[in-house]
Amino acid sequence: MGEQLKKTVVALSLSATLLTGCAAANGSTKAADAQPNPAKAATSPASVAATPAASPGKATANTTREDQVKAVYLESLRTSQPGLKAEPDASLITIAQGFCKMYDGGATSAHVNSFILKGAGWAYTVPQLVAMHGAGVGAFCPQYIDKIG
Repeated sequence: MGEQLKKTVVALSLSATLLTGCAAANGSTKAADAQPNPAKAATSPASVAATPAASPGKATANTTREDQVKAVYLESLRTSQPGLKAEPDASLITIAQGFCKMYDGGATSAHVNSFILKGAGWAYTVPQLVAMHGAGVGAFCPQYIDKIG
C-alpha cells in the first residue's frame, strides 16, 4: 500500500474512532449521546479576537471565518510539525475536529491522551498527534482549552 494511501486510511480510521469512540469514553453506548452540544460549540468573541488572522496573501473577499480558522490551524500545525506539510488538509482538519468531538462527548484529557498514545505509530507520531490536538482545540473548540495539559 502506498505511503500516502496508508496515511489517508489511517486518518479516516482515526477520525471514525474519534467521532464514535467518545461515547464509550464517558460510559455511554448510544450514538446520540456523542452528538456535539451546539451551545458548547459556539466560540466566544474573545477567542475569535485572540485567533491570529490568516496570512494576508491567503485571504480573499469570499474567505469565511471558518476558512480563516482552518488556514491558521494548518499553518500553525505545519510550522510546528514540518513532517505534516505534505499531508492532506482534510485529514489534518478531520483529526483535530475529532478531538473536539471527543470532548463534546464527555471525554477527559486522560481519555484523549490515552487515545493519542494508542493511535501513534500508524501514520502519525506522538508529537504530531499532540500538535494536532493542541492546535485543533485552540482553533476548533477553544472552550476546551483548559483540558490541554
